[in-house]
Amino acid sequence: MRSGYIEGNASSAAVSRKVGYVDNGRRRLDDPKSDGYRWERDLLLTPDTFVRPPFAIQVRGLGPFLHQLGLDDRRDT
Repeated sequence: MRSGYIEGNASSAAVSRKVGYVDNGRRRLDDPKSDGYRWERDLLLTPDTFVRPPFAIQVRGLGPFLHQLGLDDRRDT
């Protein structure tokens, strides 16, 4: 899974790293508000880097959600 944040946004960087996102480069984005540019950090989350919580996760209401997405008739789950 990929994500990113604008350099200087320490809060976003901290939350991303806390769940296991790792640095995957950066890219320059034009910033029309300042007639300049900003840098966006690209992040990557893999099964190996994902920080799992120390508690079990339960999901309720998954059936209706899958139905809404058209995924309730899948045979491979």
